Amino acid sequence: MLALNGCEKNPQIDDSIMVLLSELRSFTNDVVSPVLLSPPCNPDNYYEGWGEAMYYGVLNAFNEEQKTRLSIIDMESKIEKTIPQEYLIMDTLGVNLKKTMLIFDEFLLVYINKSLIEALQISSKMESYISKTRLINDFDKGYLLKMISVLKYSTYFGVLKSSKSGKGSFEKCWKRKLQSVNDSGFFERNSCILSWPFCFAYLAADCVIEEIAN
Repeated sequence: MLALNGCEKNPQIDDSIMVLLSELRSFTNDVVSPVLLSPPCNPDNYYEGWGEAMYYGVLNAFNEEQKTRLSIIDMESKIEKTIPQEYLIMDTLGVNLKKTMLIFDEFLLVYINKSLIEALQISSKMESYISKTRLINDFDKGYLLKMISVLKYSTYFGVLKSSKSGKGSFEKCWKRKLQSVNDSGFFERNSCILSWPFCFAYLAADCVIEEIAN
């Protein structure tokens, strides 16, 4: 008889993934600068173009929205026109979604539990580790590096924009939204990733708009 347990949050994982998760968590103890906001580009991530494409697409649409009050549909259209077509589809062929989401959760937790400036630096170290590890296959690694890049550049977009207002409310808003993503179910979290760049991009844009408006 087939036994189903829809409430089980974590999949059964092998020892190699436990080692990988432990290595990622060790980076959270690293001492980093609490004030240094460096450009997010990481040469170790050969899928960095995904985050960069999202960043410039959303930045362009956000600036236009501030000038002309674009509708959501208009913003989506503008983002799609700005981002090269090859970056608009997140391919899941050969990807173990349960395993990659379990690993991606470690990155979400860094942004939730650390200051965002510290999180960007720690995440970059974790990102380099993922790019070099042999504990996961190339399909899972590529999917993860794309997700990591999009999350990182979404955060950078918000921090950069909010730093100009000096109000500091973006960080609380962004952490709240990321916590909501982290608390959601498996399919809901993956739907956010697969609907990129609109999910994380819009979450960050919402927080920036909220800070500007308050």
